[in-house]
Amino acid sequence: EVRMPAFLRPLVLRPLHPVLAVVILAVGLAASIATFTYIRAFEQPFPGVDTDGLMRVVEEREEQAFTDLPYLDYQDYRQRSTTLELGAVQRYYAASVRLEESAEVARIEAVAGEYFPVLRATAHIGRLLGPEDDAPGAEPAAVISHEFWQSSFGGSDDVLGRTVLLNFRPFTIVGVASVDFMGSNADYRPRVWMPIEQFRQRYTGWNAMAENRELGVVTVLGRLKGGATPAAAAAEMDALAAGLEEAYPRTEEARRVRVDPAVWIDPTAREAESATLTMMMIAAAGFLLLVCANVANVLLSLASTEALANAIKAAIGAEPRRLVGAALGRNLVLAGTAGVLGLLLALPLSARLGEYFARPSVWGQHVPRSFPTDGSVVAFGIGLALLTGVLASIPTLRDILGHEPRGALSPDADVSVHSGGRRRIPFTLRDGMVALQSGLAVALLVLSGLVLRTFSVTSDISPGFETSDLLGGLVSVSSLGIERPASRPFFDELLLELEQEPWVASASQGDRLPLEGRGRIEVTSPAVTEGVPLVSQTVRHHFVDVLGAEVLEGRDFQDFDEGTETAVLNRSAADRLFPGESAVGRPVFLPRAGGETRALEVIGVVEDVKLDGLLDAPDPAVFVPFVDEVWPTTNALLIRTAGPADGASVAALRRWLREYAPHMTIINTISY
Repeated sequence: EVRMPAFLRPLVLRPLHPVLAVVILAVGLAASIATFTYIRAFEQPFPGVDTDGLMRVVEEREEQAFTDLPYLDYQDYRQRSTTLELGAVQRYYAASVRLEESAEVARIEAVAGEYFPVLRATAHIGRLLGPEDDAPGAEPAAVISHEFWQSSFGGSDDVLGRTVLLNFRPFTIVGVASVDFMGSNADYRPRVWMPIEQFRQRYTGWNAMAENRELGVVTVLGRLKGGATPAAAAAEMDALAAGLEEAYPRTEEARRVRVDPAVWIDPTAREAESATLTMMMIAAAGFLLLVCANVANVLLSLASTEALANAIKAAIGAEPRRLVGAALGRNLVLAGTAGVLGLLLALPLSARLGEYFARPSVWGQHVPRSFPTDGSVVAFGIGLALLTGVLASIPTLRDILGHEPRGALSPDADVSVHSGGRRRIPFTLRDGMVALQSGLAVALLVLSGLVLRTFSVTSDISPGFETSDLLGGLVSVSSLGIERPASRPFFDELLLELEQEPWVASASQGDRLPLEGRGRIEVTSPAVTEGVPLVSQTVRHHFVDVLGAEVLEGRDFQDFDEGTETAVLNRSAADRLFPGESAVGRPVFLPRAGGETRALEVIGVVEDVKLDGLLDAPDPAVFVPFVDEVWPTTNALLIRTAGPADGASVAALRRWLREYAPHMTIINTISY
């Protein structure tokens, strides 16, 4: 027969306080472990590689402390460095991936031949890319991720040697990466890796940037060579940068490089989220202290119910060590149980945090950041739980070890203070815990109120157009082998067919979706000869009407405006380009390649709407019609639905697009 230890019997006989203490402490530990694990994740190396001596080389510039390197500079550093073995990757790239029956958009990483050897990554099957694949004249080869292999090829070993079309260009699959390797940035999950040499041949715009020593275009990772230290590598890179600066001087600021340990979450993300991380750290620490104070109070209350029993046991000669063991044992069992439950709760909570901070985009959802639970954080949390149990045992231990059984009849007597024969107002440990709880609770309530107020304000932000029945779809026809300007007749027919659907009220097309980030162009007018930076949106007929922007003057684009030299301005742009006068019928001048300008007649002025981002003020903007010579292969569909735009209508749009052209790449479908 298994007998319950005597010191646990009070917990079973009176379970309310123990259960309450365990639940409170477990929840507090789970929240704190998950939060601090997320914060510590910014210092963690990326998975699936040998992290020993793995570094990242960045440039420091005035506007950005962690800037990628120019491709030509990388090649010089790689050839001349004696302390670092270097490899590079161009990671911010999405392509259409066409398979036998469908096409999809996927993140692609273009890598130098040294990239995989530097990382010491391994292949699940086949091989990874090497220097021979990144040489001129090499056959186009690609490596796919383990996840892509499972989802699109069913985990079949005969994937090796098969062809995958990346933006309609064939690549032969030579290997599948290991299951743990997920690329070199936690905010992306590349599905395919291709050589930079092949990337340069296909994307002439990037190739031109790669020849420019002013532009950072590759992320450079390095591994310390035998015996080299980070300090030695940093000193050598400084010297090499100085040599390149002398040979190829920059026009604005000189080269400054730094060598840091390679981490999976990009340092720029840590910079951008520093304020959020600080607030999270303060809130988590305050919450954990509040929880520990609360639990200590519960345990003190539990101990007070045992005071009479301990007094009687001590009075009849019970050994103090047995009473001490019982008091400590109960609290440590409760704290340990809470620690285990807290850890179990922290695992899904950590994953939820990674999902919460995934950044949404009209180009598709950035993947959740996944990271292992930090062992040091777990040890600290459980240690703090055990310390809470020990501290809550102090009054009882003092009673027992002080041999004052009668004093134990009063739970406050152990900390009463006497001075000069006069009894002062007693201040107990429980009083201290209550005071700590009250202070922390007030602080956390204020912080929570500020956070909730921020959420309330942001939820009321309007983009300036009606969103309840608005859908967006971002698609590409490059997977169909359609090049510009041949995509125009394809989209002519697509829009005609789409508008026949009963759930569609109206539809139009642009080069980008509303609220998608975009660059600026410098526009002038007869009244303002100094360039005004405007957001530029290329559109088809009725785009402004479908968007829901109010026409203040003139008119929206009609069918007959396509291919003409016309423009529509928003209110902010009209005020800046034509201060105090009407813009309709007047020319504006947009830049062309080669330093020339393009004169467009303003046919309308519309109310300001947010095109670039929801949290910013509306930018001055110019709308221009598509022209055949610049017709893109990636296009944005804007659709007003006959009813509310919800998840069902988003699914209906995706289904319709997939049925209309099975091999067209659907980058994203969203409701506003």
